[in-house]
This record gives sequence, structure tokens and C-alpha cells, in this order.
Amino acid sequence: MSPCLHECIFNARKVLSGKQLNVENAERMLQELLGNNKDFVDVYSTQSCCRFPDVNFKPYEKRCGHFMLDGLHIWPCSFECIYKAAGVLNGTQLVLDKVDLMMDQLFKDQQHLKDVFVEGFVKCKSKEEEILKTLKRRRFPNKAKCSPLAMLYGICAYKHVFNNCPNDNWTNSSMCNRIRACEQSRLT
Repeated sequence: MSPCLHECIFNARKVLSGKQLNVENAERMLQELLGNNKDFVDVYSTQSCCRFPDVNFKPYEKRCGHFMLDGLHIWPCSFECIYKAAGVLNGTQLVLDKVDLMMDQLFKDQQHLKDVFVEGFVKCKSKEEEILKTLKRRRFPNKAKCSPLAMLYGICAYKHVFNNCPNDNWTNSSMCNRIRACEQSRLT
């Protein structure tokens, strides 16, 4: 989860004042969260800020369907499988021509969203060294039997999409706008 998301939620709920914890507000926030307050839970996810249409996984179902159960993906294996099926990864490097084709298939009726994703992958390609360092630095469980590299590229591209979400897909709420402003301030 994004540190900006935490910061925005804590500031909005007045849980922190500088480095001081406001126990009463923290307890109220936890009660809302644990009490299934829908409004609170919805803003807790950045996915509700930049809405995606249904992603078209049909071209990859035959080869990767065993990693997609009832619309849920087994991560990082589904990412790795789809990227390999699309020819997006050559070893540890992104193949941008193949990224464009893969995004055409995944977002076939959403050209504006597909374009922002492709821009994100282009930016992520320039961060390959950083992504590979992250891969070496973090410990991922070996139980999955697949590499998280494709997933790390996907997360990198999603961050770009979030910060540049097309207006048609953006939820124009004060919470989403604060989270995006916080994320964008970290880029400068």
C-alpha cells in the first residue's frame, strides 16, 4: 500500500499531528474500519480512484488460465505467465513493442487507458536497474515457483497510470485527489 495513502488517511482522520498520535481519533478510525464502514473502506484502496474496465484476459486464458481463478489472479505467477505468453520480457528486460501489443489485447476497447499504461512501461524500462535491485533486495517466498519481476514491472506501470489516470476513469473525490497529489509530490 502506498505511503501517501497512509499519510492522507491519517491526516484526514487527524490520527497524527506531526509525530504525535491522537489516540481518540485512531480508535475512531479503527472502529470505522473494523465496523465495515463502506465509505471508509472504499477510499482505503487506490484502485477505486482510477477505475479500470474489465480487462480482456481471453487471449491468455489457454496458457495462463490456471493462474486465474474466478477472476482472481495468483500473483506473481499470473503476471509472469502473461508477460511470457506475450513475449514482453526478454530475460529481465522489457520488450516495448510487445508491451504495446499486450496492452492492445488487455485494454482493446480503452485506447486512452492503454496509452497511459504503455507510457508507464516506457518509463519503467528506464528504471530496469532499480527494479532489478528491488528484486534482489526483497525476499520473496520460493513457494510460488515463479519470479515477481513481471509483477514489479506491472506495479511500476500502475503507479504511472494512477498519477496520469484519464479523466474518464478518475474518481474525482477529495481523498483520491489528495492521494494523487501526495504521490505526484514524491516524483519531484
